[in-house]
Amino acid sequence: MNKKLAILISQDPTLKLQLDSQLAPLCNTLSFTSFEEAFHFMESVSNAIQIIFIDDALQNFNPKQYLSQIHTISFVPEVVVLLHEKSNQQYRDYLKMGIFDCIAIHPNGTLDTELKSITQKALHFSSAVRKLNLYLTYTFLESFNNQILLAKELADQKNAKGESLTDNDLLAFFSPSQLKTPVVQESLKQFDVLRHFQHSNGATVLAVDDEPEVRRVVQDFLLTRKLKPLMAKNGEEALKLVKLNPNIQLLILDIGLPDMTGFELRDKLMEIVPEAEVVMLTGFDDIEKVRLSFSKQVFDYVVKPYHSTEFSNVIFKALQRYFLKKVIQTHSLTHNTPKTIKDRLKLLQDLATKRLEGGLHLYMEDVYCFFPELKKCGLDPKKMVSKDKIQNGLIYFIESLDHEVNSVR
Repeated sequence: MNKKLAILISQDPTLKLQLDSQLAPLCNTLSFTSFEEAFHFMESVSNAIQIIFIDDALQNFNPKQYLSQIHTISFVPEVVVLLHEKSNQQYRDYLKMGIFDCIAIHPNGTLDTELKSITQKALHFSSAVRKLNLYLTYTFLESFNNQILLAKELADQKNAKGESLTDNDLLAFFSPSQLKTPVVQESLKQFDVLRHFQHSNGATVLAVDDEPEVRRVVQDFLLTRKLKPLMAKNGEEALKLVKLNPNIQLLILDIGLPDMTGFELRDKLMEIVPEAEVVMLTGFDDIEKVRLSFSKQVFDYVVKPYHSTEFSNVIFKALQRYFLKKVIQTHSLTHNTPKTIKDRLKLLQDLATKRLEGGLHLYMEDVYCFFPELKKCGLDPKKMVSKDKIQNGLIYFIESLDHEVNSVR
């Protein structure tokens, strides 16, 4: 099997020596002193690169911009940031924007001992699905929401004067191609939907914590913000509530529950309400909990005792993402996924191959991520795709599903 290819972007030559010595059995490493130089190289080799290490000491270091540019080439390479100063807040922010993980650079210039284990995980992780979801739910939605809300603000100002938005007004916020998309047209017509983005009035929130005082405070907090709270003291009680109230938009889960961990409860609840957003509560700001939270695709986590403003921001951003995804799903907005079936199929095949190499499985939920139009075939998202189908070429499997969907129409 060919060795994997990694890229290091740093002006520190000692980092390249460390990567070469520690990662030699896993991958070959190429070094560049600037992101621009590395990006030019990446454009020529595209999906051949599996992992990118970026030194945060780079001049004008901007990981969000780097990720955005990398996504224009491929969703496949994982990005790992090499941090000279590692704080929990910074770590959480990086994971939220789509960074795979962070590795500390100690004051003496040596890389943390986690280097090898993190690299091994990155080389076999389900990167394509994860980053496609991250791109849609963070990068695109954040930008789209800002555009919509700015347009709404201008519309309110004009309405107060008895005026309305003109085409030129809209072109200040949206490109001509964006204005043609159903999701923008519908959102501009129905500002009642936009009010959900801003206030989320009436959204149902399940909060689970074993401490009565925390439950009381959270319940009062939600009620004063016109949200509908459901409260539970343990996992068993939470599961019963969700089965009786399946229309839940947000789950707030304490990590340390008496009958199961918050992460175990999260997995069980997502089988019933898979589209709900999740916020974790924890008594300690612990790096491992941050890492586990984002590996479970949790929206965010809050440390108790929480600050009211921070808690409010996290909750409403989570609800905002829920409603934005709903609008996008309603209008089958797929222009930000890889545009052609060939592109999507290649990403899915790459993902399946990496899963097999890592001794992991491909599931229908992975297929639906790249081909949402195939959900109509009715196969369980948790159903495993057989090894034979992957090795024979997923194109035949996708074509059979497409034929099945079309025959039902």
